[in-house]
Amino acid sequence: MNDIDLSYFAGMIDGEGTISMYRRKENRVKSGYSFSPNFGISGNNKGHLLYLQDIFGGTICYPVAKKRIKSIKRPVFGLYWSSNQIRELLPKVLPYLVLKKKEAILLLDALEITKDHRTKHYQNSKLNIIIKELKSLKSKRNVIRKEK
Repeated sequence: MNDIDLSYFAGMIDGEGTISMYRRKENRVKSGYSFSPNFGISGNNKGHLLYLQDIFGGTICYPVAKKRIKSIKRPVFGLYWSSNQIRELLPKVLPYLVLKKKEAILLLDALEITKDHRTKHYQNSKLNIIIKELKSLKSKRNVIRKEK
C-alpha cells in the first residue's frame, strides 16, 4: 500500500465512508453496555469495493441497506473492517483524510480505551462522550449538505 493507495482510500472514506461507534444494551456485560466500532465504505459498485478489499482487507457485506430503504433499486454493498483491522489501518490513512479526520481520531481514541476490554474494566463515560462527539460531527456535516 503506497501513498496513492492511501490517498484514494482516504477520498473514498471522506466521500462514501462511515466512521462511528455504537453503544448497545448488553445484560451479560458488567457495565451493562457493549461498544462496537463501525468503519466502512458503501456503494453500488461491488467491483470497486473488491478492488479496495484487495489492498486494504476487510469484509464485503451484501446487501447493506435494501431492507431498511425500500426505494433502493440497486443493491448497496458495504466493505467493513474489524476493531483490530481498524487499529492497524486507520493510523496509516489518517494523514490523508480531510472531512472525516476528527471522526477517525475519535474512533482511534475509543478503540484505545476498549483495547483491553477482556482484561480490565474501562470507563463507559469516556466512550459515551466520544459517541456524542461522533454523532455531533455527523449531524453538522449533514446540515452543511442540506444548505448547499
